[in-house]
Amino acid sequence: KEQYPFMFYSNELDRGLLTIYNLDHNKKHREILAHKSAVMTIATNAVGDIVATTSTYGEVIRLWSTMNGLKLCSFEKSRASVITSLCISRSSKFITACDNESNLSVFRIPLESILAFNEPAQEMEMEMTPLEQQTPL
Repeated sequence: KEQYPFMFYSNELDRGLLTIYNLDHNKKHREILAHKSAVMTIATNAVGDIVATTSTYGEVIRLWSTMNGLKLCSFEKSRASVITSLCISRSSKFITACDNESNLSVFRIPLESILAFNEPAQEMEMEMTPLEQQTPL
């Protein structure tokens, strides 16, 4: 799959505007109003055709198409805590979210339904223990 040369950033403090910058053409590719409040976290898949965002409210993860700016799907955490970190798996099948209470949530990205834009994703949630208490894999 072709890789897209994008850089993602948000410099808005009062609204969730995400800017996608094309590094090959040295110009803005697209702007997406991703959230009502400021963007807190940004993650992209390995190819660069999907970008995930959360806001400072931090309970909703939204996935966007970098090519057309459409919202592909969204995930809502079951706990009222702020997401501080996101990571999309290399295969683009999963997204993980860590929050300010050391919880780790893993969501299955519905690749088939991203094309249809309407099926909800399934959440698998697990508690994360401090590193000194974890056993090696």
